Amino acid sequence: MTEPINWSITTEQSATSTSDLAKRAAANGAPSGHAFLAIEQTAGRGRHGRHWDSQKGGMYLSVLLRPSVPIDQWFALSFAASMAVLEAVRAKLATHLSSAEMPQTGLKWPNDVIVAGGKISGILLEVDGKALFLLSGLTGKPRRSTFEPRNFARWCAGDTNYPIVNALMRQLVATGWMSNRGRQIAASCLINELDGDWRFGAAFFEKHLIDYDVGSNYGNWQYIAGVGSDPRGGRHFNLVKQTADHDPNGIFIAKWGGVRPLQPDFITDAADWPIDSEKV
Repeated sequence: MTEPINWSITTEQSATSTSDLAKRAAANGAPSGHAFLAIEQTAGRGRHGRHWDSQKGGMYLSVLLRPSVPIDQWFALSFAASMAVLEAVRAKLATHLSSAEMPQTGLKWPNDVIVAGGKISGILLEVDGKALFLLSGLTGKPRRSTFEPRNFARWCAGDTNYPIVNALMRQLVATGWMSNRGRQIAASCLINELDGDWRFGAAFFEKHLIDYDVGSNYGNWQYIAGVGSDPRGGRHFNLVKQTADHDPNGIFIAKWGGVRPLQPDFITDAADWPIDSEKV
């Protein structure tokens, strides 16, 4: 994060969890940079929902952030916070102890601060999970789209008019894998060329990817659709340029059978047309 933050803090003697305070404030529109501090937590928690022993006399802190980075990179915030706490602890110890007296300090991956073999701090990163699956994503502003079953079925089967996309989708279904750039290209095609709902594409990837991760998958789709945390909006990949850059000799497309018979973009059912042309 590079944009400036106006910091503010709310203090409580006791709270169920400072994370709960932050979540409620976020739901009410509190700005990025609002911190919540408590001396005691009665229902603290750690990673994977584990109970966190939060006796009175400690210091428990949660900070509300709205980072302008793709959601699959948010894990770095936890690591950065851990490093900041570790450096602060080392600086404080150095003011009271000589170098010979300094205990060993370090991080236990990915988020625990260790001093003299004991854990003194843990960093927990929690994300508003519901927003991952909403049409409006993290922005609260839905990207308008359509659901045309034929187009979606063609995209899933790798039978579109875009050879590079066809090859990528056929690779995914056959192997369960696709490169990160390939995922962005395929997503851009469904969202921009076929005007599809990004959530259907994310669900298809969820079904087939062997390295599927909730945050990474849905975060990447939100990034392409322009409903994620990136303030610059969505991404529209030029499929001709992407093909020239990544498969200039057509080897990948040929391997996965990406060249398919061209089909019309739209098919109109004759039953939809009025019998009497004068009534048009």
